[in-house]
Amino acid sequence: MIRVRYKHIVFNGTIRVEEREALPLRKNEVLGKTLSIYIGSLESLIVNGIIPVNPPKILGSYAILRILEDQGNEPNYSGRLVITYPYGEKGFLGIHIDGVLGTYVSLPRTYIYGEVSDKNPYNTLIPLIDHCIYLAEKAGGSTLIVGCNIYSFTTFYAYTFIHNTYPDLYCPDKNIFRKIKFKPLRNLSELKSSYDTIILTSPKHNIIDNVLRKSMFKQLIISKFSFSKYIPLNYLGEFHVIHTHQTSKNPALREKVMKILKKAIRVVEIDDVEKIMSYFSRIGLGVIVKFSA
Repeated sequence: MIRVRYKHIVFNGTIRVEEREALPLRKNEVLGKTLSIYIGSLESLIVNGIIPVNPPKILGSYAILRILEDQGNEPNYSGRLVITYPYGEKGFLGIHIDGVLGTYVSLPRTYIYGEVSDKNPYNTLIPLIDHCIYLAEKAGGSTLIVGCNIYSFTTFYAYTFIHNTYPDLYCPDKNIFRKIKFKPLRNLSELKSSYDTIILTSPKHNIIDNVLRKSMFKQLIISKFSFSKYIPLNYLGEFHVIHTHQTSKNPALREKVMKILKKAIRVVEIDDVEKIMSYFSRIGLGVIVKFSA
């Protein structure tokens, strides 16, 4: 067992830095050194109290790790670069189990999304993009995307590339997309009375309530990252529901979407995990933090 001490960012009603020694790995766990991490909507939901968390929990969900030790079976990830996915058999990283926002982290192997060939910080976004591609692939006909976050934004462009047409995107927040000059629909009056597909990425129940009372639909796609607990309906009829955390691995399409995200999300480099703290006050669409070698 490699013995290391590491710093991590913990949420316990507020966010703070903690330092402790890594615990011995259990079966099917890995120990990794964090190289880059995306701080985005999941972390914002936690620190703003929108998603309930049983604290204390280490934050962080999308990251590039260099695996130092692997207590699982094949494939053995020791020495390899991997990317993490927030949702797995034990729930969400940073919400149900400790996340990956620290200098060294341990986590179940099931949260490893796959290997990457290089340390490009933008590779942290690969699983997020793949999830949004899946949402867009399942949509069809006239489509409305609901949400003011990176998932709605990414799904919008994935849908556009797949279907060669623009969907509607509803976001009443006037600030979230301002810096990138993206203009979603902001008023309910702008929505159609009926859509073939509505995609929910928003965790804000008031937004969902207003939309689903305004517009009818044939298919409802609910991203697990919307954390939707209930769906209000204002009509009786048949419709299809997909509630999913699934992804679609399409490298060519992923690269097209990645080019858009690179213009919207910046990379910052830090030499101490404590310096991440300042970014929690202005998350917006998120930021990728790269740790200095």
